[in-house]
Amino acid sequence: KIKEKKARESRKAMELKKQDSTIITSTHTYESTVVCCKVSCVWKFFKEFAFAKLLPAEFEKTEFVEGSPNTVGSVVKFHFKDKSTWTIKVLEISDFHHSVTWEVIDSDPAVKASSIMSTIKMFRVTDANHTFIQWHTDFSNDADAFVIQDNKYKKLERFTAIKKFFENCCKEGKCC
Repeated sequence: KIKEKKARESRKAMELKKQDSTIITSTHTYESTVVCCKVSCVWKFFKEFAFAKLLPAEFEKTEFVEGSPNTVGSVVKFHFKDKSTWTIKVLEISDFHHSVTWEVIDSDPAVKASSIMSTIKMFRVTDANHTFIQWHTDFSNDADAFVIQDNKYKKLERFTAIKKFFENCCKEGKCC
C-alpha cells in the first residue's frame, strides 16, 4: 500500500508539474493607442526597430544580426536592460501600410511559448494629424496565461513611454 500511495503521489506531482497554468486564455493580444505626432515621424522609428530610442528604460540596444533596416528577412536582436535577449525575424514591412510583422525565433532566457508573432500597424488620425497604433501578438497554444498577460501589460507600459517620447519630441520640434 505504501508503494501504491507513493506511485499515486508521484503521478500527481508529475501532472501538476506539467501544468504551468491551468487558466484557459486567448492566445492573441491586441492593444492600441494614439500618439500626438504625424504617422511619417512615428513610422520612421518602428520600421528601423529603433526601440532603444523609443523605450530606453527597457531596451539596451537593437542590432541587425542579418540584413538591414527596411528589409524583409532581416534578423534583429533586442537587448533588454534586464540582460535578456530576443532574436526576431522580420516577416513583413510596408511603408505603404505603415506596418511591420516579426516572429520571435530565439530568446534568452527562453519564453514559454513555441511561437510568438507580432504586427504593429499605424494609421493617420486625419482630424489632428496624429497616429493611431495597433499592436497584435499571436502566440502558439502552449503559451500560458502569465505569458499572454505579461505581453498585454508590457504593451500598455510601452505605449505610455512611446506617447511620452513623442510628446517630448513634438515640444522640442525634433520629431522629424
